[in-house]
Amino acid sequence: MQTPNHSDAIMAQGIQFAVLAQAFPVLRHDALKPIANAKLAAGMMQRTSGETPLDMSDERTQQLLNDVDVMLDEGVDTVRELGEWLTDSGKRVSMAALTRECTKLVFTHLLLSGKRITLAESVAGPDVALFGGRYVMLAMLLHLVDTMPDGSELLIEGRPDGQVQATIHPGKGSTLVRASDGRGGAMIAWTAVQTLASFYGWRAELADGVFTMALPSASQRKAA
Repeated sequence: MQTPNHSDAIMAQGIQFAVLAQAFPVLRHDALKPIANAKLAAGMMQRTSGETPLDMSDERTQQLLNDVDVMLDEGVDTVRELGEWLTDSGKRVSMAALTRECTKLVFTHLLLSGKRITLAESVAGPDVALFGGRYVMLAMLLHLVDTMPDGSELLIEGRPDGQVQATIHPGKGSTLVRASDGRGGAMIAWTAVQTLASFYGWRAELADGVFTMALPSASQRKAA
């Protein structure tokens, strides 16, 4: 893989911020949820009904304290993980885990549209770098979800050659309604997906309605 120059890095960073902006509502929700639950549990221990304290045994109080402790730990871990979106920690994950995480992050774009994403059991392959892989895969999903018709299905499958393949299956009578309507194009353009993929050593291709994402190892084998 060719060493990226400064302009490539600036362009990739811009695309990443656009991707992060789309994922941020879900990331924010995940970070706040355990903290909000901990606050609710703490409030339950302080509630009173008129002049009579809420009847709670010592065992129940201890359970609530334990729950609050677990929720706060979860909140701290989630906030720490947000840093991995801005700084490469060197962490690697399986392709299946990466795809599942990115699918979750586009959930809000599937709401009310009848669109759905199906992950085949064949999504496997070697471990990939979390930092770059997360942005590349999420960029592809954001593009596809925005360009697929309402009521359609996006099927994501793994291939024996180490590539990930995505195919759109339109539903009966489905029509295209973009999440980005009124903004002049898809949330993330396909050229942006290809640019980001290339920057991290991946390869994004589109042929006959089939989207293919080659992992870094597969891309390097083909280039060789």
